[in-house]
Amino acid sequence: MDRMKSASKNFDKLKEDIKEQNDFIKKGCERIKNYYNLPVEKREAETRLVKPPHEILLEKSVETIELGLYSKEDAKTEWPERESIGFNYILIGVGTEILLKAIFLKEQPDSFIKEINEGKNTCHAPGFGKCKKWLINFLREKISPTHCERVKDILKLIQLKRNNLAHLDFHKISNYTEDYQVANVLRFLFLYFFKENSSTIVKS
Repeated sequence: MDRMKSASKNFDKLKEDIKEQNDFIKKGCERIKNYYNLPVEKREAETRLVKPPHEILLEKSVETIELGLYSKEDAKTEWPERESIGFNYILIGVGTEILLKAIFLKEQPDSFIKEINEGKNTCHAPGFGKCKKWLINFLREKISPTHCERVKDILKLIQLKRNNLAHLDFHKISNYTEDYQVANVLRFLFLYFFKENSSTIVKS
């Protein structure tokens, strides 16, 4: 009987924790909205953010993508030898999604905020698909059609590989030429949108 009561209390506590987490996420969305809607001089004081949300996302994307590109064991491995190692596309996929959010938020914060989906109990920032669609439309006026199509295809490839590994990790292939193109496109996105940070976020 005591065990049943204890289990019931733990279950109720878990429900409370989930609600608390959802409330916390909603506050995060509000902080994003407030940051970009406030005058520059009031942003830090009222949102308690010492740097723009897109820069925070950028740092997290770099950290996550680098984990996927360079493990401790193969950080110094030359490209020809990496074919048998392959990238960790779960990490690269997550890092790329964060990068897409950072770019979207940096370039068009108002549009990003409009895409935030707020429900009764939680809210969600635009995901990989919406951010990718926005980016490709944005780039169409900035770079050549061929280059834009390449970016689009590589982002689709990253998304496919991430999803495949998340569901069927035992069923995977490693392709050196694909990995090389993925690294180059990610490098392009970092340099194009965050040139001022390039010395610290892009490895030569």
